[in-house]
Amino acid sequence: ELIIDELKPFVNNDTVNRLTLNQKNVLFWIKTFEIEHDTIVLKQSIQESGHQYSSIRARQENSLFGFQNSDVRKKKYAHWIVSIYEYKRWQSKYSEDSLYIIKLRHVHTDI
Repeated sequence: ELIIDELKPFVNNDTVNRLTLNQKNVLFWIKTFEIEHDTIVLKQSIQESGHQYSSIRARQENSLFGFQNSDVRKKKYAHWIVSIYEYKRWQSKYSEDSLYIIKLRHVHTDI
């Protein structure tokens, strides 16, 4: 589980109004964390959260992506922004993987 303290440098007077879950704010945080392929990742979050932002996963579990625990259950987060931050960490590790690129292409054409 990611520690919410890691996000404190990003939350300030300028960004505090970006805490409501909606498409505009999700894209803002994707760009803030400098996630590559930002518009495709936004579409991926829509698809994986059950067409966001009213789904149970998005509202109760704060999960915008399909990350799972080791016991194959969906991960829950303290805040939905943490799930975007985890995506950034995950992307930093796997973005060169050819399967990741194929997944992005698939998401891009499905939506």
